[in-house]
Amino acid sequence: MLRYLEVLVEEGDYIAARYLAQAWDEGLLGLPKDSATAFEYFLKAANSGDGWSQYCVATQYAQGCGVEQNDELAVFWYQKAADQGVGLAQSNLGFSHEIGRPPLTRAMSEANHWYRLAAMNNVPEGKFNLAQSYRHGKGLPANCGLAHEWFLSAAQDGHSEAAYCAAHGYELGLGVARNWPEALRWYARALELGHAGALKAFECLAWRVDGATETVVRNESARHVSQDICAVITGEQGTLVLLADGAGGGGYGKETAEALGVACQERLTQGVPENFDWADWLEDIDRQLASGGPGGQAAVVLLWLSNGVVSGASVGNSQAWLVRVADVFPLTALQAFRPLLGSGTASVTALGPCLLEGRLVVASDGLWHRISASRIEVCARQSHAAELADALITAARLPNGELVDDVSLIVIAPRSM
Repeated sequence: MLRYLEVLVEEGDYIAARYLAQAWDEGLLGLPKDSATAFEYFLKAANSGDGWSQYCVATQYAQGCGVEQNDELAVFWYQKAADQGVGLAQSNLGFSHEIGRPPLTRAMSEANHWYRLAAMNNVPEGKFNLAQSYRHGKGLPANCGLAHEWFLSAAQDGHSEAAYCAAHGYELGLGVARNWPEALRWYARALELGHAGALKAFECLAWRVDGATETVVRNESARHVSQDICAVITGEQGTLVLLADGAGGGGYGKETAEALGVACQERLTQGVPENFDWADWLEDIDRQLASGGPGGQAAVVLLWLSNGVVSGASVGNSQAWLVRVADVFPLTALQAFRPLLGSGTASVTALGPCLLEGRLVVASDGLWHRISASRIEVCARQSHAAELADALITAARLPNGELVDDVSLIVIAPRSM
């Protein structure tokens, strides 16, 4: 087979030359990969007028793969292939004009001419580059509508950066009506295609879209009736997350936690003003409980989730974390452990406001005291909220399956798409 192809090449058959070039380039027909030998055969086919081989020769010159890097010869062969209608060559020639690859000077009008031809040839990179020119007004009148159309077309062809830009357009309403569910869909697609920034964008936006997050609440007791109260209450203005861990030592801890839950419900019914001071409100509740409440005390994490932002207040040793793409942000890192709510002198710490991002994990000390921070972070990388909650509670159990202390847990995470 090889000898037959070599004879055809000697007779001037450019198709055989291209076939042998691809065999050497990809290690086919039992041949080892050899870019230099591949280049020799591509050059034979290119000199015979084969457009695809001309593109391959240009790319090897541009990258210095199998031959010494040479920008001028790369441009020469890109031009040859582009003139024959090879879409990838048209896209790369356009980029050469955009960056001023020698011997060219920077010329966006020429770049856009070739980007458009490549786009019409259904080359994703050509579509993306043309979209960028429209988005940023590079050599063309800025037109976000046309930019979005070309981003979307390239995204549908599997271009990861175009999928991210299409999602961004839907999120902000750039050239298209704002559509957050559609933005989430395209951020998810960009993530599938390997875009590095898509997960962060997806997990930030999911907090602002109705139905785009999932919530799991768990309350596991250790040999006795749990003293903890967990609640996630959604109203018209946002969502209130409450974890109140009743202190068992002095009695009536559960009743104090329940009284706080009632107060939270009343607060939502009355409405939550913008920039509401949750720390001041919780201190007021503390004084009310001390003067006329059940007489118990509780550790509290109270969070208000609204418009993609979290704020709130806390006191005690329960904790709240945001497990983000790149790190973990402990919302309650600066809280005071005592005095607790119900004492009348609770040392309440304000939380936030900060941007909601990633997964929110709120739990009582029965979890945090049993698991290391690194283990919690690993567990929190689970795909679904229910899996995340199961992993955390399992990690808090003793080898015999029992819990040392009550474990109350609230997990809110973006839904996988």
